[in-house]
Amino acid sequence: MTDKTELLLDSNVVMNYDNAGILCVLSLVNEHIGQIYILTAVLVEVGFLSDAECARRGFKVIEHTWEEGGHTDKLQVSNALSGVDKLCLAVAQTRGYICVTDDKKLQKSCSDYKVECPGATDLVSLLREKQQITANEAEEYVNKIKNAPYLKWLANRSRNSTLTAPSLRHKPPRADVIQS
Repeated sequence: MTDKTELLLDSNVVMNYDNAGILCVLSLVNEHIGQIYILTAVLVEVGFLSDAECARRGFKVIEHTWEEGGHTDKLQVSNALSGVDKLCLAVAQTRGYICVTDDKKLQKSCSDYKVECPGATDLVSLLREKQQITANEAEEYVNKIKNAPYLKWLANRSRNSTLTAPSLRHKPPRADVIQS
């Protein structure tokens, strides 16, 4: 990762950390690696993280501009990218943010447009490199992320087209997340 410190999170990264039960690790990333930004469209898509909870964790919730929204139509990317993924790419590209995603199609598009895009586990590695977590903690977090229900669903999706996404929006409220 370069010296850039603005990190724009895609929906699947937020979901992977939450489903792994380690959303608190993103607070460490925000404190020691770089400012975390989350598009309002991502919050709507994940459906469980509020503006107030983001503020409590130090994340900045941002809106895309009219120009960035229009820029998505000009991007020469796969039609398989969702509207939110296209917004993430457009915002990261125009503002110079790093786009953090585990979505292979979005990673490819980011690469095509010279937008740096590490994955969820890369953030854990950076925390370890900066000695903010132990090697054992890093291994535990990476394993939790890799075994998170949403990430497992994504990995299996290409093998079996009849799979449906796990219900992520209807999880009971968590005690550590402020509801607004």
